[in-house]
Amino acid sequence: MKRFWTHRCFAALFAVLLLTTTGCKEDNAEEPAPPSNVTTTLQPEVVPAEGGTITITCAIENPVTSARLEARTDEEWITNLTVLEQEAKVTAVAAANELLEERTGTVTLAYDGKEYPVEITQSARVLPYALTATEITHSDALISVVPVDKEATYYSAVAPAEGFDAATIAAQNLAAFTAAAEEAGQSLAEYLATVTRSGDAEYHPARLTPETSYVAYAYGIDQSGTATSEVVVCTFDSQAVAEGEMTGCTIAIEAQSLTSTSVAVLFKPSDPSAYYYYEMFDAAGYEEVRDNLPAHIYNYYIEQVTDYWSLEMAVKYSSAYGEKTVQSKELTPETTYYALAVGVNLEGLINTEVAVLEITTPEETPIDYGFTFSTDAVTATGATVTVTPNDVRAFYYWDVMTDAEYTELNGDEEKIAAYFLEKMDAKRIEQYGDYAMFFPLPSYIVSQCSEGFDGPDSYTFGTLSPATTYHPYAFWVDQETGEPSSETSFGEAFTTKELTFSNAAAEPTLWLTDGDDWADLSPMGYMFLRGLAVPGARLEPNADAAHWYSNIYKAADIASTDDLLLGSSLINSSYNMDKSSYNLSYGVAWDDTEYVIVSIAVDAEGNRGELRKVPFKVDKSLVEELTELP
Repeated sequence: MKRFWTHRCFAALFAVLLLTTTGCKEDNAEEPAPPSNVTTTLQPEVVPAEGGTITITCAIENPVTSARLEARTDEEWITNLTVLEQEAKVTAVAAANELLEERTGTVTLAYDGKEYPVEITQSARVLPYALTATEITHSDALISVVPVDKEATYYSAVAPAEGFDAATIAAQNLAAFTAAAEEAGQSLAEYLATVTRSGDAEYHPARLTPETSYVAYAYGIDQSGTATSEVVVCTFDSQAVAEGEMTGCTIAIEAQSLTSTSVAVLFKPSDPSAYYYYEMFDAAGYEEVRDNLPAHIYNYYIEQVTDYWSLEMAVKYSSAYGEKTVQSKELTPETTYYALAVGVNLEGLINTEVAVLEITTPEETPIDYGFTFSTDAVTATGATVTVTPNDVRAFYYWDVMTDAEYTELNGDEEKIAAYFLEKMDAKRIEQYGDYAMFFPLPSYIVSQCSEGFDGPDSYTFGTLSPATTYHPYAFWVDQETGEPSSETSFGEAFTTKELTFSNAAAEPTLWLTDGDDWADLSPMGYMFLRGLAVPGARLEPNADAAHWYSNIYKAADIASTDDLLLGSSLINSSYNMDKSSYNLSYGVAWDDTEYVIVSIAVDAEGNRGELRKVPFKVDKSLVEELTELP
């Protein structure tokens, strides 16, 4: 029994000791500290575009005495990074954002071995004007301007991108505005009011050049012309010239009278009212334009446009319509050329298929400077003469000379040239009078010449002298100097008939009306006659008159003209032929000027009667009331 107790006592003692030891360890142990943590608040949440101070406020949970708050960034636009440890803040400075888009950056905080990235967002730069270019074509665009400040005044325009400088454009414009205001007799403020804008706007710039870079720009401006904002720009490129809307017109091309150095080209459009462009190219020229023909043709018309000459006018007056024959006279033998034609609309854009005819000149052929002549319908005062050059390349002058002149010249080319130049100079002075100095003799001569490409040239003379022999003649003329450039060819002489008078007559009587009556009856058509007299005549032909002619002249203008020449002139010009009455198409002043009604008639054989003359003055007492327009 004793031994058993001993073991039990020992076991109990061991248990007590074990319990005591364990309980002491739990009472003396320290729990570990919770980890630190940093939360941040950013002010402002989004940094404005103009930049400024950034403040990061830190809330540190479970701070550690030995830990320090640190900050760093790799962003160049975030500077002056400062840690305010006592206030648990970090400050920095954001530079202005010059970009037109939002940007972000990172500031990294560090505390107690941990890093805390803070994302910084900065707004995009806001321009004072939103500029857009839309509906862009080869010649136009729609520019839209939306200002931030709807009340502010601004100037906007479009300029070529080449040479444009946003830093100096406002100063350049101010100089231009100042000069324009002075020219217009306005103050600068008054002028600026006519060219500046406010609020949203849309406009079309002046005509653009195809395939060119442009700048649309806008800037604020005050009444003194000083810029009040930055210059905002929008760049765009004009497009290439495109084709216009196609029509069904086709153009046929034919080569005629081809020689080694010349050709006549006939253009025949299916629509005679369609405008078309035509040209003759050598091989190199054709190669240059054929792949960019729309631009070539458009630029041809655009080069003619001025402040006073629109593109539509350029197209109308520089294009052909209907059938047209064009002569090329300085070609090279045995060379290929291209005759080209294409329809165009009033915007200078092609609107038909391109027609091209390849033409190759033959080997060189000699020039024949001769002529053939024929004479028909010879009367006492007239004849019809036809001249045909032997070579289509001829540029020539022809006429008739009296037998006396022919004998005097005696085939001497120097005398003939001098005779010709003297005669043409006298005609020029007679035609233009005091204004002859504005029409140089060479140019006048060239205007009176004929061309072989036009075929035979006929003219009916009506003021020749009776019973007189005439010699038709012709020679080539230099188109630069106006002087004869070949020997003179003479046709067979002809002699006019003896003058035989007939009893044919058309008695004239005065028919004087008041321009006020014309204006009252048709204000739109005859307002220009108000306050003027309108002379006219009635004609009473007799039984022998097959045809009759009449006109009204100032008495002073025909005082030195003999009746034979005056009658021949009436007949040859067919003035008021076979009319029973007529009025002048213009009015004359109510004054003492003397006028003459002149008439002449011819019988069935063409023999003229005596010239009739009725003198008069425009006197109100002679007026016949006009109740309806004749």
